[in-house]
Amino acid sequence: MPEATAELQALLARHGYEDACIYGHALEGNYHFILNQSFHTDEEVKRYEDLMNDVKTLVVDKYDGSLKAEHGTGRNMAPFVRYEWGDDAFELMKSIKQLFDPKNLLNPGVIFNDDPKCHIKHFKPLPLTNPKVDRCIECGFCEVNCLTCGFALSSRQRIVIQREISRLRQSGDDPQRLATLLKEYKYWGNQTCAGDGLCSMSCPMHINTGELTHDIRQAELPKGSKGYQLGDFAARHFAGIKNSLRPVLTLADTAHAIMGTTLMTSWEQRL
Repeated sequence: MPEATAELQALLARHGYEDACIYGHALEGNYHFILNQSFHTDEEVKRYEDLMNDVKTLVVDKYDGSLKAEHGTGRNMAPFVRYEWGDDAFELMKSIKQLFDPKNLLNPGVIFNDDPKCHIKHFKPLPLTNPKVDRCIECGFCEVNCLTCGFALSSRQRIVIQREISRLRQSGDDPQRLATLLKEYKYWGNQTCAGDGLCSMSCPMHINTGELTHDIRQAELPKGSKGYQLGDFAARHFAGIKNSLRPVLTLADTAHAIMGTTLMTSWEQRL
């Protein structure tokens, strides 16, 4: 393990990952490593591809090890399963899976994948959208505290949609999709958000999605707009507005008592 550790460190440095972190369970011969990796350019994708090819050679060829010893095989290791197991074992395991899953419905392409580059395709972009939420890792831990999760968008989904809106604005792709997202977000993302920040209580990154909503509302209601002026007037004359509304509510309650619920509801629907 000492030799393998030193070689892995050198390999990471050779590919420009000077800030990579190696950790894990050395006594069991099990290592993980974390990379600060971007996939926004072809050069970065190629750098990652070269790294993984060298890791494959180091682990399998030199140390006769396993590329995934603890967390199982996923898309990132699928291209190397045949290389590690060999053709005979690979085909045997594939035939066993086909017995239980003849239509390949369970985890298609996750373990058995004939595409040698499947691990460097279909990356999900994470464009910058707002400094207050750009650190979001989209884990969804916030959703347990989100008041609108299950009714409208959750706090995580609001960030995901805003990232997609930012991506479409930056790239110019699919203007129809952008227009649809902007239109639908007004209610499902903006108007329904409580903006209370409860989502930040269970977020490992301490992100308050409500602050994103506040920024969006502020941008959509600039100071010179009539809506802002009306809201500002109401805020500065709140006591008077409250007092003026009291007789209106009393009148509505009296009408409800006289007309009854059925007739009152029918009248409201016509309005």
